[in-house]
Amino acid sequence: MPKRLWSLAPLAVLAFAGWQSWDTLRHTPAFNRSLQVENVLGGTRSFREGSMYHRAEYLYQVGYGYRHATLTLMFTQGLEAFKKRMERNRAATEAAGGVVQNEYTRARDLALASLRLRPSDAHTWLLLASAQEELGAPDRALEALLRAQAMAPYSIDMAEERLDLAAELRGAVEADAALRPLVRANAATLGRTGRAMNEVQTSAIVDLLEDVAAFE
Repeated sequence: MPKRLWSLAPLAVLAFAGWQSWDTLRHTPAFNRSLQVENVLGGTRSFREGSMYHRAEYLYQVGYGYRHATLTLMFTQGLEAFKKRMERNRAATEAAGGVVQNEYTRARDLALASLRLRPSDAHTWLLLASAQEELGAPDRALEALLRAQAMAPYSIDMAEERLDLAAELRGAVEADAALRPLVRANAATLGRTGRAMNEVQTSAIVDLLEDVAAFE
């Protein structure tokens, strides 16, 4: 190959690397506004800035904000903003022919969108389970909760939340049989860390396993 062509090789490599970088970035919410969605505060930024460069994480973070909208609105904008949001939800529900439109539906939809991009993320499955439970769909909540357990069975961070959600689901749609191994596993995880379980978690264990002594 002529020396002149060899001298152009580094430029070609740089050009290709630059194109690859741009092709990656244009598929992120940080650089592509069409991928941004409205968050619970009315903006489009995620509460974790780094997630703007990862679409699935971005959708999860925005969805998480909707799931915890009450606390988010009350602490950032006050009671009046919260009341306005409730009025907006009622109007949207009426416009949708009675199909509930609220923060939990947004959390559910964003969790599902995130899972289409990142189907093995346990935190997103847990977010979906929590939203489905709030929306009165215990069967779907149970399915998502079991997926969250399967994806990260030994997660200390998620053990407490999974026990809380199990407490909410007990007695629903024949869920108890499926919940028992989940409760047993997460109680054991917390037991290994020495963390104390709260009253709701302990109650769920007693009701579902009828034996809390094994975890003391």
